[in-house]
Amino acid sequence: MTADSGNGVKPGIDTPDARRALLDALVDPVRRAADAIEDVRKGGITAREKADKSPVTAADEAAEQIIEAALRELTPDIPIVGEEAFSAGTAPEDIGGTFWLIDPVDGTKEFVRGGKDYTVNVGLIVNYEAVLGVLMSPREGTLWAGAEGVGAFRLDHNGRREAISARSLANRPLIVLASYRHRDTQTKRYLEALPNAKVTGRGSSIKFAMLAEGNADLYPRWYACSEWDTAAGHGLLVGAGGQVFDAKTGEPLRYAKPGFENIPFIAVGDADAATARKLMPWQR
Repeated sequence: MTADSGNGVKPGIDTPDARRALLDALVDPVRRAADAIEDVRKGGITAREKADKSPVTAADEAAEQIIEAALRELTPDIPIVGEEAFSAGTAPEDIGGTFWLIDPVDGTKEFVRGGKDYTVNVGLIVNYEAVLGVLMSPREGTLWAGAEGVGAFRLDHNGRREAISARSLANRPLIVLASYRHRDTQTKRYLEALPNAKVTGRGSSIKFAMLAEGNADLYPRWYACSEWDTAAGHGLLVGAGGQVFDAKTGEPLRYAKPGFENIPFIAVGDADAATARKLMPWQR
């Protein structure tokens, strides 16, 4: 499951050292994908409608091609499921429990509107669990990466690298993240029941990055989304010390569900403290 990345690195997936090498090897292709997205934005965005009525642009397609090519070189034996390939019916069907999930532009609607909350996302699933994630904000030029057993880091537009981690919740006031536009009845009900919580709206997988760098505590979501929307952020958050759970049962969120459709979930920076304070949805 390894291949030379072109710089002498031969990343695998099974050890902390191997995952650290994978994270480092993915920085360049994710940045190139972000550059391709920004080139499309600057040249003028034209959106088309997919079969599921969601929009797609040349930026989605260019970014996915760049990332897929890099992953095929790095890990040629690991299947790749990209959002656009899946929509086109060309994604592999028999993937087992270990595979890559790509969302080349999470927040395409925001991208088309001219907003800034859209991201590039690459997540690695091993035995149906998210273990590694790299995501980037093309507009802000910031990249976040993390993996189980490795830790997590932020890389800014100047190339400055800084270790990050989820914050301890203890008894401090809650900061809760929610989507700008996807607050269904159950999400609103949960948010309203939280004691003295400050609710902050952000779009795309940037919410996972905020948890990973200790700027928030919880991110609940009942509104429908796909597995490629969460895989990269989930892997990043695991590296930073956080967790993501099935919002109904409290079991860890797992992947390769039918149609790659997600279930209601809650992402949390400090699961032990949140559970002790009875903040989890299944406790309420």
